[in-house]
Amino acid sequence: MGTTTITPTPTPTPPPVGTDPSNGRSRIFKHPLVIAAAILVAGALLWKVLPRNAAHTTLHWNFGNQRLDLDVQKDMSDPQALIQKVMSQQYSKAGTLQLLSKDGIYSITDPAIIQALQALCPDQRAAGGSLLQQQKHFQACNSNPIVKQLRDLASQHQAPFQYFGVAVEIGTPADTQPNPGQANVCENGGFLGHQIEIDTLDGQRNIDVKATGSYTCTGYSIVPDIQLSTQDALRLFGRPTRKLEKALAVLM
Repeated sequence: MGTTTITPTPTPTPPPVGTDPSNGRSRIFKHPLVIAAAILVAGALLWKVLPRNAAHTTLHWNFGNQRLDLDVQKDMSDPQALIQKVMSQQYSKAGTLQLLSKDGIYSITDPAIIQALQALCPDQRAAGGSLLQQQKHFQACNSNPIVKQLRDLASQHQAPFQYFGVAVEIGTPADTQPNPGQANVCENGGFLGHQIEIDTLDGQRNIDVKATGSYTCTGYSIVPDIQLSTQDALRLFGRPTRKLEKALAVLM
């Protein structure tokens, strides 16, 4: 059986991350068929240079000091078979995705995709640009459908940008209390001005309040994260509160 060893050649210097050199459009997100096409092009070129008994040939693709053996007849019988073979080993999968990333094609789990997105919309003002330059650049940046959809999801706090609950301590002041349906909160706790859902730790009871008042919280004093009225505390816990009660809170 014939054998052929193929070592990927060094990749030429790629264009700026996230752009297509022909028209400057984003190439970060591609349909999985793009990966298939990239692998198939390499396969097609190899097929043309193989001898007539190619059906009995094994290709050796080197990834660093590890080798992936491909049976031409079996592993290159169709696109799905080739992709499954290349992605079947962690080293060959990582090596293939690394090569594709140099051409602006990223795995959804690759942290480098964050830098690529930032490169699409750099902060012009941080670079010394004017607000007008920033606005013009934003309009061009926001024309990218991926960037626009991500910004919309973030502004609407939809997944994966939804609010997550945080553990808080609840108290009921003895003197001046917030009105029912309202709450006082630490001024730097991130709740002020927001509607808050507060849940008991067992998830059995909850209330909604608006954080309208604030007070100073430091790490040197024992103060609750949120202060409720006696009525709201009773609705939440079903009993008079102790000095500090633990609960979960999330912005609505």
